[in-house]
Amino acid sequence: MMIRYTVLYVTPYSVPPSVSTIEPVGSWLVKAWSVTLVQGPPGVDGGCSSKTSPPLGRQLEQCPAGLTSGSRGALYGAASAGTTSDYCGLIFELQPPTAPGGAWTEATLYSFSGPPDGCGPVGPPVVAANGALYGLTSTGGASVYGTLYELRPPTAPGGSWSETVLFSFTGAPGPYAGQPTSLVLGANGEIYGTTPSGGTAAGGLIEFQPPASPGGAWTPVSLYTFPIGGDGSLPTSLIAGPGGRFYGATKYGSHFLGAGTIFELRPPATAGGAWTHKVLLRFDGKNGDVPNPVTLASDGSLYGSAHSNSASGGPVYQLSPPSSPGEGWTQTILADFGMYPACGPDSPLIVRNGNIYGSRTCISW
Repeated sequence: MMIRYTVLYVTPYSVPPSVSTIEPVGSWLVKAWSVTLVQGPPGVDGGCSSKTSPPLGRQLEQCPAGLTSGSRGALYGAASAGTTSDYCGLIFELQPPTAPGGAWTEATLYSFSGPPDGCGPVGPPVVAANGALYGLTSTGGASVYGTLYELRPPTAPGGSWSETVLFSFTGAPGPYAGQPTSLVLGANGEIYGTTPSGGTAAGGLIEFQPPASPGGAWTPVSLYTFPIGGDGSLPTSLIAGPGGRFYGATKYGSHFLGAGTIFELRPPATAGGAWTHKVLLRFDGKNGDVPNPVTLASDGSLYGSAHSNSASGGPVYQLSPPSSPGEGWTQTILADFGMYPACGPDSPLIVRNGNIYGSRTCISW
């Protein structure tokens, strides 16, 4: 398979997602536009190592933050560590060129400052219909275990974005223990999210209910806990599906072993009933290792990627729903980033106009 990489944009940040597009031309072709968020010369891939990133007490795997799609072709992203002046991370915007072949325009929308503000954004922000951005941080907040935040666009052109911490996660045992891993915006103003230690040590699904009046407190409600010893543990991502369903990924399989799963959560048939959990795909290292968040396409398929390991540079795959009742979901590998364990996809995919966009990270040692 042919893989071609071209540097599109370089910023001084120290955490490096890179934009890629995968086009269905004969066999799938990977073309990567490296939006290399790292201190260094243009075109040099970098990573969130101690050489370029201040020590924030977080695992290396939490550094890549990815990108999400906005209106008019804009891309929004998060860097969990920026330059020396914004070491707690930042939220940025990339505007596409006004003419073919032109340069992308980058702007920093907000820099986190640490407790009581958040620190170390987790994943790209989610774009609401009103243009506001919602997201999570892995640390910071009132209890230093992460936050749920809102970023509102300026009220006048040229103004500043304003940030509000909606909820601070705690370190106490229970469904709201940090550190948060993903969120989804609901249809009625509610926000859904996951934590790796919610409810039990295997993770949980939470609903955040908005305040009854402006400025009030958000109310968290535990909806589902991943039992210890169950099939799938430590949820890392969540997306909304039809009929109130959620799809997501876990870092591990049963008993914190294995290379992760893709799961479905169905809401109860009656109010107050139990949510139903089903594993759609199990990773064993050969078909991927620790999945990234999945994306739901219009045909009902899930598109995703997985981290690199000794057997793969990180696959990009399609997960097709069963054609008949009772059958399982089918994984098809569309592309692979090659045998480079230090480089691999790191974020949700964007499916647009027949192309698949994503990001990758290369670690500098």
